[in-house]
Amino acid sequence: MRRRSKYGATRSVLVIDSVEVKFDSKKELKRYNELKLLERNSEIESLEIHKKYMLQGAYLKCDQCGAVNRFVNPKSIRECLCGGDMIYNQAITYTPDFVYRRTSDGVIIAEDVKGGTATQTDAFKIKRKMFEFQYTNIVFNIV
Repeated sequence: MRRRSKYGATRSVLVIDSVEVKFDSKKELKRYNELKLLERNSEIESLEIHKKYMLQGAYLKCDQCGAVNRFVNPKSIRECLCGGDMIYNQAITYTPDFVYRRTSDGVIIAEDVKGGTATQTDAFKIKRKMFEFQYTNIVFNIV
């Protein structure tokens, strides 16, 4: 038996240029179709699906002295100068559902399709704030 998604959404799959693209909900797939129509009518351009943005880079932190190495190659440093172990902390990224440019004014828009306030988790709210702070040239919309 298939497990239901956490918020009851039905996942959808669409093949685009021989590549299988997964959408988290029917609403997200519907929005994709709307955006493709806008792109065909030249109202938007450069439509991208699930583009990943870096919010905070990965880093290593010493478990004894707290020293931090932000320029991380996780395989390069395993021990701190103090003798402590360097603990790897992975990067924080955010992946909006869609990113596109509005042709009328050139504004770049990132959209996230949400089913309601229940799907706006605390993690989503924090990442949204980090995204808006770091990428001030991109307008963020919840659909």
